[in-house]
This record gives sequence, structure tokens and C-alpha cells, in this order.
Amino acid sequence: MYVDMSSGQNAFTMTFSIGNGPGEENGARTWNVKITQLPCSSITNAPAQCLQYYTSTTGTLTSFNYGDGLTHLANQDYAICIRMAEGYCGICYTACSDSAIGISDGSDPKVGAASCNLDWLNIAGGFAQGTTKSADRFCGMGLVAADGDNPSPICTTSKPFEVRFRTNQNEAEDDADTGFCVNYNQQPCNR
Repeated sequence: MYVDMSSGQNAFTMTFSIGNGPGEENGARTWNVKITQLPCSSITNAPAQCLQYYTSTTGTLTSFNYGDGLTHLANQDYAICIRMAEGYCGICYTACSDSAIGISDGSDPKVGAASCNLDWLNIAGGFAQGTTKSADRFCGMGLVAADGDNPSPICTTSKPFEVRFRTNQNEAEDDADTGFCVNYNQQPCNR
């Protein structure tokens, strides 16, 4: 997690609102937190407004709280950014597995603002590899370029490489809101 701090800012506060999870009493939780300050000139600094930042040409992106059947976090609106490597002009995203995406409801994969108006994953300029079908807002149980399609890799050439995740406040009511796990693979420029 990257948090922007302006020069001269010498304090930062994080607040966590935590309820009891299954089998927990009194909200007992254990935390391990590592904090590293980066100089303003560091090449590893995330671009402004990027909460997560990846620098490899391939990797895996997950929403906070993903895994072990947990519900994704409520009231989220953040960007996950991937540094565009030299010689690469596009990027493709693929679900980590058939059950790796659970956004908004437990239904078939959906696209667009009309279908995905509660929680969604945004991939600007997204298109299904090898087709002209395009979409930028995804929800349900997978990634598709059009409602009713089979899941497929979603690619984009929009810069910067960024995935945005937005959730509303009603996550505790929907067990299918498990979040997401997607693999990314930067695509070389055509020469």
C-alpha cells in the first residue's frame, strides 16, 4: 500500500473500523505492519493516487481481503497501477482461476455501468483479446467483454496501466463478494 505524503508532513494516521469475524470474540486481531519511507526522488515511488504499485512485466493483483472465503472490503475506491516497461505498449488481465473473481453478486460475469453499478473493477479501454468487443467496467464472477460471453483475457493499450476497484457499503450482505485475483501480462509493442 502506497500513501502519498507531502514534504513537510510529519504525521500520518491510519484508522481501522473492525467488527467481529466468524469465530472471533471482541474483535481480537493480530497485525504485522512494516512501514518504509521512500525519498521523493525514488524510482520505486508509486504514481500519485496509486494505492498499490507493481513494477514487473507479469504478476498478480488481488483486492484487499481476498482469499479464504472472506468478503472484500466495503467502501473502497482505489487504483492499482503497473509501471509500463520499456518496449511494452499493452497489458492483458486474466482471472487467476474460474472462481477468482466475485464482485457485486454471485452471478455470471457482467460488463458496463448498467450491470455493474454497485461494485466493479475498471480497466480503461478493456477489450477481449482477438475481438473488437470492448468494455471497461466488470463485475460478477469473471472477466468478459460482453454480457453472456465466456470469460477471456481483457487487454488494454490505455496508459497508464491501471485497474480501479470500487465497492459500496453493503458487502456484509453478499457472501459472493469475495473480491478478485487477476494475473497481468504486459504486451510488447509491435515493431
